[in-house]
Amino acid sequence: MLHNEPVNITNCIAETSVVRLSSYRIFFSVSDESAFAIYKWNEEISSRLMQLVGVIEVTLRNRIHSAMSNSFQVGSTGTKYNNDWFNRISINSYTQEKINKVLKNKNKTPKVPTPTPNFVVSKMTYGFWPNILKVDQKSDKSRLQWEKIFPEIFPGLPKESNTYWKKIKNREAVIARCFSVGDLRNRIAHFEPIWKFGPEVEEKIPKHNVNPTILNPAPKNKKEAIARLSMEIERAIELLKWLSPSSHQDYLNSESKKSLNWLITEDALEAFVKHKEVSKISFNKSIKARRIKRLSEGLKGCSIITIEKQPIGVLFLYP
Repeated sequence: MLHNEPVNITNCIAETSVVRLSSYRIFFSVSDESAFAIYKWNEEISSRLMQLVGVIEVTLRNRIHSAMSNSFQVGSTGTKYNNDWFNRISINSYTQEKINKVLKNKNKTPKVPTPTPNFVVSKMTYGFWPNILKVDQKSDKSRLQWEKIFPEIFPGLPKESNTYWKKIKNREAVIARCFSVGDLRNRIAHFEPIWKFGPEVEEKIPKHNVNPTILNPAPKNKKEAIARLSMEIERAIELLKWLSPSSHQDYLNSESKKSLNWLITEDALEAFVKHKEVSKISFNKSIKARRIKRLSEGLKGCSIITIEKQPIGVLFLYP
């Protein structure tokens, strides 16, 4: 989270490209130099968000694989929580093609030996998983028992009646949340502005030729953009809670979450724009660690810890 002014900011802007910075310059009404600083702010947020999204992706994949395996024990190849359930559900051709790329050779013949279920699911991208939650039937046309499967995937959801999750309308908001986190993941992966959002819409599964209900207009200024980004991140964190209350609590206690708390503020954005200098805290071996708090009073952002003028680490101090 170092955000000092680059040695040659003109070259940095040119190498990033003025075109890429244009959305920053126009939305925030700033110069190219300030746009580049906000770009670095966006970069820091994205790097920390990828940690959160990564935990969600792995947990979602493993929860679905385990719960679906448990539901398809009879007639499947594998174990109770690790079998080829994906061969026994009714999916569209696009989703089936993703599985076939792992199970078959380029000439369409089955691979020998057959890839293990764990290997197959590990090769599926994030977008595969929310779409699995939309599947209604098994390959034999019988109904998937979502009333049993859904609570296994999302043990952190509020307790409902035994038949509540049977209805797609009751599952829809959760599935839509999975899709929205996937959109966030893709924007991070493509280095897009993480703060740039369209209108806020109701959480429903996207449907062809159906326009979702708009709840709030797209952000128009810095304050609204940061507020919307904060809301989207809190929704992602809530999804992690639904998937795994333990992982959720672990994330809340992490340095990554604490750094996000500071980064997603107007003060943090302005600190990047002003290229706030890195603060230094120096102490020798005889100074006790408890004095760090006194030495760091008034400092915010990133501080370098040194012993006898030799840097030994970095200490992030948040407001």
